[in-house]
Amino acid sequence: MNLMKSKWKFEMSRLKWIPVFSFLLSAFSCVAQTNFATLIADGAWTWYNDPRALFHNGKLYFGYVRAADSKTTLSTFDLSTGQTTNLWAAGFTQFDDHDNPGLLVKQDGLLLAVYSRHISDQYFSYRTSNSTNPATGSGWNAELSIPNSGAGMTYANPY
Repeated sequence: MNLMKSKWKFEMSRLKWIPVFSFLLSAFSCVAQTNFATLIADGAWTWYNDPRALFHNGKLYFGYVRAADSKTTLSTFDLSTGQTTNLWAAGFTQFDDHDNPGLLVKQDGLLLAVYSRHISDQYFSYRTSNSTNPATGSGWNAELSIPNSGAGMTYANPY
């Protein structure tokens, strides 16, 4: 019987710390979420295309579908200046957040953006940067396409 009481007291002494840890976790999470930056006011993306954003050479590159004209778009955010720059917009238009690009840093340091219209085409479109630090639209090559075997294309996930 004494063994049962000891075990019960030990368990109760451990449980009293749960409210303390819960309070501390909630206090830290409130403080951590106060420094937000709006990268672009009219963009949307779906979580199926990855990565949608990447950090490269001091800049955050991020792709989205622009609400104003339904164009797949790539922009960059310079963390040192807080400046957002639109780099390019796709040659096609479709009002669908599934069209955002998937991004990749290639082994040579150049960037790759792959995108398509959601189930509308039988090819992926893509662009590559022509430098390892493409800070303007001129740092990107023209839009090209990769045909596939005949099925509809969607969800770019370069790797």
